[in-house]
Amino acid sequence: MNYLVEYFNEIQNGNILVGEELKKQVDKLISDLDNPRYIFDEKPGNLRIDFIQTFCKHTKSPFNGQPFILELWEKAIIQTAYGFKITDTGLRRFNEVILLIARKNGKTTFIAGLDLAEFFLSRGGVDIVCASNTTEQANILFEEINNMREQSPSLSKDTRSKKNIFFIYSP
Repeated sequence: MNYLVEYFNEIQNGNILVGEELKKQVDKLISDLDNPRYIFDEKPGNLRIDFIQTFCKHTKSPFNGQPFILELWEKAIIQTAYGFKITDTGLRRFNEVILLIARKNGKTTFIAGLDLAEFFLSRGGVDIVCASNTTEQANILFEEINNMREQSPSLSKDTRSKKNIFFIYSP
């Protein structure tokens, strides 16, 4: 399933309201699906989506302990970030994503799940660095990653056996 197309369709049908900037970007991404400069592969994004929804759990009330089921916009972001590749090289088109999301809309939980997916699905040598303008703010993400990892028996067990795992937070 192509979540970017599904997200686009929901916006077009008026079921999801978005700002003009986001609408323009989604329109451009949809047109790029047919652009010969790019290949769109759903598999890398779907692998991360499946990981998050299988192994990650919410850590905060009222959803504490419940499986982390991603929203459509989150699935669309993941597929877009990992799915677009440059045709000539096969390299990912996007290496950075900027999220402009209002407070209290699940950014920390989303990033924690994505960080864990990247850590466990990568070929190794991945460090997770939590940084912010204050140590307290960076520590919120650090704690969310760690709590999410500890809530999953599979992730908690797997990380105990790895010696190169460390989390850093810095001001």
